[in-house]
Parts: sequence; C-alpha cells; structure tokens
Amino acid sequence: MAHHRQIRLAHCSSILALAFALLLPSAHAADAAQMLQNKQTVVTFYNKTLNEKDAEGAIALMGARYTRHNAHVADGKDGFRQLWSLFLALAYETNSFH
Repeated sequence: MAHHRQIRLAHCSSILALAFALLLPSAHAADAAQMLQNKQTVVTFYNKTLNEKDAEGAIALMGARYTRHNAHVADGKDGFRQLWSLFLALAYETNSFH
C-alpha cells in the first residue's frame, strides 16, 4: 500500500512540475500570447488527467519528449500510461478518486 501511495504522490508531483514548467516565464514563452497558450494547455492537461480521467487526451498535449523526474517511473508517454493505470487502480481500490 505504501508503494501505491508513493506512486500516487510521484504522479501528482509530476503534474505540478509540468504545470510550473509551462507557467513560468522562459525564452520559449516570452510573449503574452504564448504565455496564455501555455496556461490554457496546463488547465486542459489537468482537466483531461484528473477530471475526465483521459490519459490519452493528456498525452496528446505532451511534446515529443516527456521526461519523468522520478526514478520509479519510466520516461515517455508509455511511462505516463503505466503510471496512470496504477494510479487509477489504486484510486478505485481505495475509493478515493471519483
């Protein structure tokens, strides 16, 4: 059970890291229009992942290279799919994600 919680926390922290990376000003988001688009992408990613439980919809928003900053989860879209499957299984098993 502790392992599942660790995976769940890793998933949440990865989503937050992605959100912060897209929201923070950078050379790639120098103008206001790009910053607005990035914010909309983050909101859509959250909605697809957490509200709609649509991993494939969230994956469609990812770039060609998706890096997981967690040693327990593989990089890339397949790693995200695997983590998402575990996350959903744990959430429904514990009745904590509706």
